[in-house]
Amino acid sequence: MVGFFMPTMLVSCSGFGTTSSMGELSLATLAGGNTFQAGESSLYLVFFGMLIAMAATFFYYLRPDMERYMPMVEAGAVGISLLVMLSKLLQLKSQVDSLGLKFELRYGAFFLFAGFLLALGGVIMAFTNGSPLGFPISHPSESYGKAFPIPPTPPGSDFYQPPPPPVYNQASSSARLELVSGNSPLPFVQLTGTDFTIGRGSANDLRLPDKSVSRSHVRLRYAQGSWFIQDQESAIGTYVNGQRVQAGRLNPGDQLKIGSTIFTFRS
Repeated sequence: MVGFFMPTMLVSCSGFGTTSSMGELSLATLAGGNTFQAGESSLYLVFFGMLIAMAATFFYYLRPDMERYMPMVEAGAVGISLLVMLSKLLQLKSQVDSLGLKFELRYGAFFLFAGFLLALGGVIMAFTNGSPLGFPISHPSESYGKAFPIPPTPPGSDFYQPPPPPVYNQASSSARLELVSGNSPLPFVQLTGTDFTIGRGSANDLRLPDKSVSRSHVRLRYAQGSWFIQDQESAIGTYVNGQRVQAGRLNPGDQLKIGSTIFTFRS
């Protein structure tokens, strides 16, 4: 959008052996003026298209349930903006060539095209859930120990520390979530360990490919012989038996609604 108002082209003409500069023009000037009969109000679509794409990025916070449509709105707005700009620049070039003028892109054009590249990169990341090429994103701390393993300290060393005692899983091995409807990749999910996370992000124990589900949506914890549910400040909330809950105990037969997916809790 900044590049729309910055000077983006230099038009000069040669006559009688001399060269006179016509100055630098911005797309906004061309859209509202009649320079070389190139005044086209449709050039404003370049600006408004990028404005719509930016607004769609923040619209998610107002309507989280519409998140799945935001990448399509962004892609359409950026695509229309880019097509209009390229077509009008080609049209202008053909007009000035017919008048014997010289058409050149100036430094402002780099801001304009850089903005389009950044916008297209953002659209790609929106379609791939935040990953530029569709690869899962992991936190650097998750791979630090794998990339740089710490060698064990031999017994007898001044820095030797005995390994911690093993932690045994006290959770009920029969606890599970049975799919009723929705986008779960499995018909039922066994709850393993004492801490089980569900969300759209790849770091969760159960990943739901649903745009209405937050990246870290809900957490299930096992303590004192029971399973408890805790919403992780998700955008659209977590529902148990049709009621939105922040935290609470789960009972056998309870129905959990996470986004558009419904499970039945069994224990």
